[in-house]
Amino acid sequence: MRIRGKRTQMDLSYGMIFSIILIIVFLFFAFYAIRAFLRVNDTANVATFTSTLQEDIDDMWRGAQGSQTLSYGLPSKIAKVCFEDRGDKNLVFLDNKNEALSDVPLFMIEHVDLGKIIGNSMVGDKNMKCFLKKDGKVKMFLEKKFGEDLVNIKTPT
Repeated sequence: MRIRGKRTQMDLSYGMIFSIILIIVFLFFAFYAIRAFLRVNDTANVATFTSTLQEDIDDMWRGAQGSQTLSYGLPSKIAKVCFEDRGDKNLVFLDNKNEALSDVPLFMIEHVDLGKIIGNSMVGDKNMKCFLKKDGKVKMFLEKKFGEDLVNIKTPT
């Protein structure tokens, strides 16, 4: 009888070890899934920002003239939104170190006057105009003067 009791204790301890391993595996996959959902959320926020910005620029572009200051929310990993003349893409997202984020794609924003937007602005060794994110939002002043074909974007005053 005594031997049987020890065997039961050993079986119980193996069961406990197996349960702990399963809990660790489940926690690992739970954190992995949460991290994946957060990445999807960040991607969706960037896509929403670019489409909303393009819609606002298109509305301004269709009119004869106008100006307005707009505010857009962005994910926490983005510190700056920059315009740079890269040919087929002109919108770049930078982190706090002024480095382009590799997991955020570049976008093409149409109907903007890159020459006026960028001007002589420099970020590091690149000719680009950046808009800083403050309190989770980036503010831009969109302007189109009478007789101009494209929209200019400035830092709001």
